[in-house]
Amino acid sequence: SLITASIDRQIRRLVEATKMVAGGRLNFELKEEKDQPFAELVAAFNTMKQHVQEESAARSRFIMAVSHDLKTPLASITGYLDAIEDGVISGPEDLKKYLGVIRSKTSVLDRRISHLIDFIKLETSEWQQNLKEADIIPLFKEFTSLVELEAKARSIQCNLVLNSSEPFVCRHDPELVTRALDNLTENAFRYGESRLDIRIEEENEGLLFSISNDGDSIPEDDRKFIFEPFYRGTKSRRETGFGLGLATVKSVISSHGWDLTSASRDGKTTISFRIPQSQKKS
Repeated sequence: SLITASIDRQIRRLVEATKMVAGGRLNFELKEEKDQPFAELVAAFNTMKQHVQEESAARSRFIMAVSHDLKTPLASITGYLDAIEDGVISGPEDLKKYLGVIRSKTSVLDRRISHLIDFIKLETSEWQQNLKEADIIPLFKEFTSLVELEAKARSIQCNLVLNSSEPFVCRHDPELVTRALDNLTENAFRYGESRLDIRIEEENEGLLFSISNDGDSIPEDDRKFIFEPFYRGTKSRRETGFGLGLATVKSVISSHGWDLTSASRDGKTTISFRIPQSQKKS
């Protein structure tokens, strides 16, 4: 019948489209026809394909950034070794100086490789096996006291709000959460100017953490990528470093099942995460 033939044709279209995606061919759009029986499935397929395209683009940016960040110190090391080999140095003092630079660049390379390995580990499930029920308030108290001291040393105004009844028990890995908090703080110090705000307070029986800094707002086109590894954005954010800080934060927060959000407007940038109500015990 015509209906059977139409269904068969649509199934074959979906099969062929799936094969194309599996083969890495993503630059096509499966046409949606609302009156077709599989219209909803076609729409879902196109959404899935778009996500695959975005993941592929992110992976390409990741590989290019890794290549650049590892190649730069390697090129410097090679240049100094060539200079030594070509007899450019004029004596023992110059040789010692060149070898000192090579050692320094080697250390940079070693740190970058270590950071990359740690980040990849965070993306695996093995890190998620260490989540245990514990009161998280002492961790936040220690964190805020250290931030207050660092802000004072940097001559930055620091406003802290810790408003939560104890205990607040949730599943977490203290070491990883501390690492995420440290990265968020360093990011806020790096891009802020004179003010830092940290709020930790109960909200709808969950616990909301937010950290804000003043300074240049992040353009919307950049903000949606800030949690990607190696993404540095525009020059207005004075981007430096290896670019894994916020990506690591995202991995840690995601591994805990917490929601991570960001906002940037009117010269204020805020990053927040919320420990949901389902993880709080009375």
